[in-house]
Amino acid sequence: ESKVLDRAHYRLGEYCYASGDYKAAALEYRQVIDGWAQSPLAPHAMHELGCTQLSQRDALGAERTLGELLEKYGQHAVAPRARYARALARHQLQKFAPAMEDLQAMLAAVPPGREKSDARYLLGLCQVGLKQHAAAAATFHALLQEDPKYVGADNARYQLAWALKLSGKEAEAAKAFAQFVADDQSSSLVVEAQNQIGELAYQ
Repeated sequence: ESKVLDRAHYRLGEYCYASGDYKAAALEYRQVIDGWAQSPLAPHAMHELGCTQLSQRDALGAERTLGELLEKYGQHAVAPRARYARALARHQLQKFAPAMEDLQAMLAAVPPGREKSDARYLLGLCQVGLKQHAAAAATFHALLQEDPKYVGADNARYQLAWALKLSGKEAEAAKAFAQFVADDQSSSLVVEAQNQIGELAYQ
């Protein structure tokens, strides 16, 4: 009968998730959502449940859960992060245009640095998915200019080079691949980048 059971279930969900037991984490978050709908932790539990479903490779379930969150708590502080998580789910489902809508709404809320960079990187991937290669190149370029120490900068540089190539800017793409190889020697993508440099030189 404790008055803090909602908090206990939520924290237990966090520990289960951190230990890799996603099934148990999902059960704990559902306990909060179903048993304490008025708890201030309910919207956070829905967000964490959506992220847990993503970790379980259940993109459709995550999209549904996060959609319910945004319908109920669209003005809540967790909403921008929920939009990013739903965009991840939609990207996995190849729903690129709806994912872009979520990301643009999230970016309009001016998220903090790392979250903003993650959203812009995913936005670029969605633009690639829609074959908007010039727009994707601009997105990746802007991300790297604003946040050169971004944790995923190597992937962003690689995607920038590909977007330039696919948009027909082969000379710029060759330079971008070469810069990627020079800057990211430890990346697993270096060999593929070197291959692209060779192909572009051959052409």
